[in-house]
Amino acid sequence: MSIMSLDGPVHARAPELVAELLSLNEVAQTTCSGPEMALCQLRMRQMHGAGPGEAAPEGVSPDQAAALSQWWDSDLFSDHERACLSLTEQFVLAVSSVTQADIDALKPTWSDDQIYDFVMALYVADMSSRASLVLGSVFDDETATRPLGA
Repeated sequence: MSIMSLDGPVHARAPELVAELLSLNEVAQTTCSGPEMALCQLRMRQMHGAGPGEAAPEGVSPDQAAALSQWWDSDLFSDHERACLSLTEQFVLAVSSVTQADIDALKPTWSDDQIYDFVMALYVADMSSRASLVLGSVFDDETATRPLGA
């Protein structure tokens, strides 16, 4: 069970928060759901501390998932995927340091609208991943079932 699922401990204590985050994720996935996003979300989770053995999501080959922590040295990734992964890593490490060059690297294959959608989807994915990490360390089974304020 995911910490941020409708049957998870955060929902039991803060259903509005979970509903809003799940809604944002749904919009982000509807707007930007290509294989690049799956690849970048997996890389983001790795950077946030997910285990290297996490299964490859749909659209990502097992070979790519295995090579993702060293994508820049692997021939399994296209130039477009490398541009997406580079932006993702910069976004996770220091979003304020994303440059116009990071954005321009996506322009050969995506329109400005697609780039905008991708950046917004990265934002939602990053926020959700970080929230899951933090809330997962705060909530355990005992905390989740205890009434608020107890």
